[in-house]
Amino acid sequence: MKGIYVITGLAALLLIGFGGFTDRLIPLFAVGAFGAFTLSQAGMVAYWQRSNALRAVYRLIINGVGALATGVTLVVVLVAKFSEGAWFTLLLVAVLLALFLSVKRHYDSVRRETACAIPLNLDHLQPPIVVVPIHRWDTLTYKAMRFALKLSEDVYAVQIRVPEQHNDLETNWDEFVVVPARHAGHTPPQLVVIDSPYRRLLTPLLNYIEQLKNEYPARQIAVIIPELVENRW
Repeated sequence: MKGIYVITGLAALLLIGFGGFTDRLIPLFAVGAFGAFTLSQAGMVAYWQRSNALRAVYRLIINGVGALATGVTLVVVLVAKFSEGAWFTLLLVAVLLALFLSVKRHYDSVRRETACAIPLNLDHLQPPIVVVPIHRWDTLTYKAMRFALKLSEDVYAVQIRVPEQHNDLETNWDEFVVVPARHAGHTPPQLVVIDSPYRRLLTPLLNYIEQLKNEYPARQIAVIIPELVENRW
């Protein structure tokens, strides 16, 4: 449905921009149509050049003729109807091409930054430090703590406590977590309570994770978020 609203809005802007005269939109349609035909035919030419299929040369010639014909028509329309609105499509195509090239440059940059030419090093592997942000003791927290203990014995349950919060985990933490963990032979997860007088949740959590990174620079830190607490995390 959102796509329909976008298309409707763009169509309305075009009509307003051209004074409501639909005849002025014909050059836009012609440039867009013949531009699409030319690009599709040229793309097929490039495809058949790399293909080893039977009669690839024959198909390449057909698509090449089609690309030439639609390309010549496109140039004629651009020259003849440039002042009548064809310039708008040409400008729009140029903007879109610049946008696509910038996106490609971004992905190329990310690919270069994340490239790795060394083999996997499995020396000195350690379980991660696991941080579990929790709001209260419930089913999701229960499952998150079980999963965290499967990953590591170093588990930190972090509760960001805001003013007037009544679900204090410190009261029942030993009963619900510490005692069962010890009975199962695990190191009990540590409960870290951080008071946030200004009701901020994400910033205190990130600051605590940064603190752990500084304390254990050689360890990886895994964060398990059992839920989105009232859409505030």
